[in-house]
Amino acid sequence: MSQFTKPIILHPLKGGKLWVVGEDLVYHVGEENSGEVITVPKHTITDFASIPWILYTFIGPPWGEYGPASLVHDILYQRNGYEPSTGKVYSRRRCDELLKEASMVLGTPEAKANIMLQAVHTFGMFAWAKHRRGYHRVSRLPTKAWQSPNDLGEVWIPNERNIGTN
Repeated sequence: MSQFTKPIILHPLKGGKLWVVGEDLVYHVGEENSGEVITVPKHTITDFASIPWILYTFIGPPWGEYGPASLVHDILYQRNGYEPSTGKVYSRRRCDELLKEASMVLGTPEAKANIMLQAVHTFGMFAWAKHRRGYHRVSRLPTKAWQSPNDLGEVWIPNERNIGTN
């Protein structure tokens, strides 16, 4: 069965809307030793799921039990489905399915996971298209961002998958 190998370690940034991943978060797709892993690297900045507040009643807040699954989904979208540790490239549909799968591994009821899946199928195309153009927005961290959150800035960098291609 798919699984996360350890709990997520997070550090809050100013205002409590952004968080920094304190250690690599590793999600095993399929069996633990399948070799198919997705890694959310240490120092990744997240707002968890991008859920409009009006939907909190149906889905819950962005940091619900599915929080780590949202991180996996977000990192895959940022990379247009590319996982550098394995060289595997996932389709957008598969990235969305992995959100559902990972959410259910964390205890999200299937009905809620299906609502999330439909939401990302419907609205995720905008984020996917933005990253597909070859660039994505990442937050630049000072060495100890959680101790000095005012130093947080943003920078646009080439998408890893598009570096070195014409």
